Amino acid sequence: MERAYSVAQIQFECLRYIKEFGAEPAAWVAGTCTDPQLVLGGRATGGVVWLTKPALTPRAARMVVDWLHRRYGVVLASSEEWTDGRYVFLIHGPSSSA
Repeated sequence: MERAYSVAQIQFECLRYIKEFGAEPAAWVAGTCTDPQLVLGGRATGGVVWLTKPALTPRAARMVVDWLHRRYGVVLASSEEWTDGRYVFLIHGPSSSA
């Protein structure tokens, strides 16, 4: 079984990525999904920085995304990308405007 991460672990990792790859949180898009490969699709090329982490539950994943949005202004993914899954995704790059 794939390892799952706590809310705090995922929050820390997301903030680390934002700090390291672009300190402007509003340039990042976050959401939850059941299959990160479907969400990333063609985005995982061409200078796009992305992160996916499995949370313990879909509710835990939503807590991470809600926190990133409320506290730091990270953009929420569009409804076409957002599903009620246990994976948190964070995308930054040329096509990150969802």
